[in-house]
Amino acid sequence: SFDSAASFAGEVREVSTTYPRGIFLGTFLVVVCYLFPLLVATGATDSEQNEWVDGHMATVAVQIAGPWLGGWVLFSAGVSNLALFEAEMSADAWQLMGMSERGYLPKIISTRSRFGTPTYGILIGALVIVFMSVADFSQLVEMLNFNYAISLLIEYAAFVKLRYTRRDVPRPYR
Repeated sequence: SFDSAASFAGEVREVSTTYPRGIFLGTFLVVVCYLFPLLVATGATDSEQNEWVDGHMATVAVQIAGPWLGGWVLFSAGVSNLALFEAEMSADAWQLMGMSERGYLPKIISTRSRFGTPTYGILIGALVIVFMSVADFSQLVEMLNFNYAISLLIEYAAFVKLRYTRRDVPRPYR
């Protein structure tokens, strides 16, 4: 996700040119990959608005080109969800490791594997997910939305504060 991109900035060469290019390309691809199939689906079928529920894009794909396209749409949605999950887990693990390196969490969390990945950050993320998997889904959604909104407010407040109080901090791009 775009708001987690800064978690990986330390692992990128030439971040001042690579990140803006990646963000613009990613935004373009997201718009095209959402808009094009949606325009085709709405133009090629007579579906009413109330029919557009979870999974309807796969139903539309079956109507347009047959079961093979519906299967691919369903498969690609699954791969997309797995990729989003992995990106979020990775960003969280790196953030935990960074907090540990700065002394906000126990030092053991900053341990890296032989491949350089944050071992304990990944394990902590996995444990949290296992514990949350037994909760009611609607309560999880409410809690995650609330936590996400609060974290974004804190993130933006920190951004504004650091912009005005720490102008001397080097930044890869302004």
